[in-house]
Amino acid sequence: MAALPARALAAVVRSVVKRRALWFAAFVALAAAAQARTEVAVLGFVAARGTLADAPQSWTDNALGRLLDGDGDGEFSAGLGLEARVLIEANSGLEWSAKLHLGARLDNNSVGRKLGVIEAFVERRWFGDGQRWQLRAGQFFLPVSRENIEALWVNPYTLTHSALNSWVGEEIRPVGVDFSWRRELQSGARLDLAATVFAQNDSSGALLAWRGFAWHDRLSFYGETLPLAPLASLNDPAIFGDQNDSGTKPFGSDLDGRLGYALRARWSDDVRSWLLTAVDTRGDLGLHSGEYAWQTRLLLGGFDHNAAGQGWGYAAEAMGGDSRMGVVGRPKAHIRFYTAYLLASYGDDPWRYSIRAEGFDIDDIDQTIAENNEEQGWAITLAALRYYGQWRLGMEYLYIDGERPGASDVLLDRHTGGQQLKFEVRYEF
Repeated sequence: MAALPARALAAVVRSVVKRRALWFAAFVALAAAAQARTEVAVLGFVAARGTLADAPQSWTDNALGRLLDGDGDGEFSAGLGLEARVLIEANSGLEWSAKLHLGARLDNNSVGRKLGVIEAFVERRWFGDGQRWQLRAGQFFLPVSRENIEALWVNPYTLTHSALNSWVGEEIRPVGVDFSWRRELQSGARLDLAATVFAQNDSSGALLAWRGFAWHDRLSFYGETLPLAPLASLNDPAIFGDQNDSGTKPFGSDLDGRLGYALRARWSDDVRSWLLTAVDTRGDLGLHSGEYAWQTRLLLGGFDHNAAGQGWGYAAEAMGGDSRMGVVGRPKAHIRFYTAYLLASYGDDPWRYSIRAEGFDIDDIDQTIAENNEEQGWAITLAALRYYGQWRLGMEYLYIDGERPGASDVLLDRHTGGQQLKFEVRYEF
């Protein structure tokens, strides 16, 4: 393996410290594209979706409902949506690559941005003696999901992500630098170890604490603002009234100047994989220009056994952690959260059938005068997907049984479950 260039590594670290990793990624991507051997590939999809939801009023509509299309009238309500995503990838041999992942959406959940950046990063790899070293810089998903395993962070099993990965898509996406090492073992298996340092993800935890878990496939764009429920504490100057009235920005300018980190390990072969990941955003808990810097710490484990293959396969993930914030002398928010799912999937080309069962729980441990943020429940999802060449048709039924005592202040009911029928037509290119 060639030695890591000291100057290049120092430049990467400086770019993260200065909170300009996205600009750094764009600069290096242009440099890589200028090389003679660079090949550019474009892939993506366009999807049209329809839903019938019987659920409380949605969190995207100034409430606490867990589904995007709930309206709380006790009957099924219809929702329509269009989404397009594209991934532009530039490769210069095996050593350099750069990726830009963009999204666009048009639906009746008119929050956030309609166009935006989902990922933008550059990678540099070194090889030698059955090993691979990789340096990645920019904004990217940590490669740990056992559910969203395809390009563009696509889920090949269901139309709606689990509660775990719905939240990851909302609030967990580092902007920073990731260094990984892979060793090819004599058995044919692979061992991966990696470390990430990141910034610009300080508000991670706000949605989970003040709204709870939700179910969807909506990915937050860089720089967009998402709504928070009309909680009394968010309107009270003596509690959290200084929080930005427009909501929370999961990915944007760094708030506290502190770097977070993530560590992960993975063992895999051609059939199975095991993963363990630890994340700490290291937020300073303080208020910065209308946003709190949450300290969110989590431990995530995952397992996959031929889940995307033919015949029966299985995947599972479990996550536990805590998230907190609050300035000295004022009420604080502090939650402890858990969620896990088990997915069974049967592939019989061109069909795929999947069932996912999951549970979730949030404990409110701040013991302050603010709302009770506790919740608990379970959910089950049944899905069938059918492929016709570049076309994919999907249908899904999702049932959620959950309650959140504090929701009665907003929804007049502590029960925040619901059910949803979802249909999708997708063209992949």
